[in-house]
Amino acid sequence: MQIQQQEIRDFEVCVFLGDIHFPHSDPWALQLALQGCRYLNPDRIYLIGDVTDFHAISKYNKRPPEALTLQKEINESRTFLRELRNEFPGAEIHYLDGNHEQRLTHYLWRNPEIFHLEVLSIQSLLHLNRLNIHHHPYNQQVLIGDSFIVEHGNIVRKHSGYTASGMVENRHISGISGHTHRLGTHFRCQWDQVLRWHENGCLCQLNPGYATLPNWQQGFSVGLFHPNLDLVAIEQIPIYNQSRTGDFNHQYILMGDQKISVTP
Repeated sequence: MQIQQQEIRDFEVCVFLGDIHFPHSDPWALQLALQGCRYLNPDRIYLIGDVTDFHAISKYNKRPPEALTLQKEINESRTFLRELRNEFPGAEIHYLDGNHEQRLTHYLWRNPEIFHLEVLSIQSLLHLNRLNIHHHPYNQQVLIGDSFIVEHGNIVRKHSGYTASGMVENRHISGISGHTHRLGTHFRCQWDQVLRWHENGCLCQLNPGYATLPNWQQGFSVGLFHPNLDLVAIEQIPIYNQSRTGDFNHQYILMGDQKISVTP
């Protein structure tokens, strides 16, 4: 098959960001991801879950100050989403709920008297409709073309790439997910297809107070999609030289022939 020049120009650039976990985000990793987006000027941006942590209303025990942070994390999420929309006014932006956004649903289920208040929905709390951001409930998959899905994910395995293997075995289609906070890719040949699944990494702190030096990697992904040829190319963008303790000289990503860095 010969691809014409016009068809090359028809490729769409998509960026996948996720597992930011406000208020446990890593501000430097997040700025690197935004600089990468500026470099790429994406047509579509997918926020693939756990953007907001909803730690304050989780079922887990928490220290008293942590039970009073809900407004703070909502404010931080709103600020990020507003900045994202202002930076990319023409981009199509999708917000997929993760299991941490699902904490809000579970909290409302436990308090059914307020469940139907529209002001307590994700769309309302994070101003998604106002920012023209498409919302997708937890466990809803978003299809790109005919053969690639985007979701937060609900499988966790021990090592980088292992979850990607499990997702391919379970979904029988190519795709990308977050949830594990790891970077990894798994390929599988299935009859006349080559399936691949990508774990998207995270943009949160690598040593948050609730977990001690977990096996997490920071990063995000960029994809090229052709709407007519069903062609997909995914590249993962790891964030290099980050310290898991938060004490670091600088962090950087490689975009093409450019090294993009931030220095605290």
